[in-house]
Amino acid sequence: MDSIAETTPAVASAVSCSRWTDMWNRLVPATEVVAPDCHVYFGRKPQTERAITTTGPHELQNVIDAIRERLPGIRYRVDSRPLYQADSNTSGIITLLWNVAVPGEGTRTGIDLLRHEGAQITEVWSITGDLELPFMR
Repeated sequence: MDSIAETTPAVASAVSCSRWTDMWNRLVPATEVVAPDCHVYFGRKPQTERAITTTGPHELQNVIDAIRERLPGIRYRVDSRPLYQADSNTSGIITLLWNVAVPGEGTRTGIDLLRHEGAQITEVWSITGDLELPFMR
């Protein structure tokens, strides 16, 4: 783990957001981003055959892979500055407004709440909307 990210909440927030988005874009595996017992709760009925709650990086990676298989070219991005609430020097919750572009289907916006401990994400609540929202300023 990154020792700076473990001791500086603002850095941990930036590292976690970047790695979270990179994971969804399959640039890094889920095993490098989420804790072994991480729970991810999805707040929308899936459009693909997949779990609505995952435990651990392997189940989450299966969800990411299933989405990418059904929607080739899908691309996630974060355009707004994440909001951060610290629980301690090494943990907190990051609120992340993100967009996902699907070729031929347009762009949608989602909101994720990422609980982290150091540089690892330990729990997530994720909701994808049907529309593209304006960025937070």
